[in-house]
Amino acid sequence: MGLKNKIVKVAGLKTGEGHSSTRADAVEQFSGKPDDYLGPFKIYGHTEDEIILGEHDKHLDFRL
Repeated sequence: MGLKNKIVKVAGLKTGEGHSSTRADAVEQFSGKPDDYLGPFKIYGHTEDEIILGEHDKHLDFRL
């Protein structure tokens, strides 16, 4: 992963570095508000039943 992160950083792509490294950290820091993050993924919206999260980068734009 370290080598992959170095390669994609040179290409100007996001690496995912700087986000919570453990599941427990991600859950503890999670608020569920738009513009917050769940792990490396930005939260775009939520309802009582679902959370819409995703990522936008030079080569990728998705929502889940």
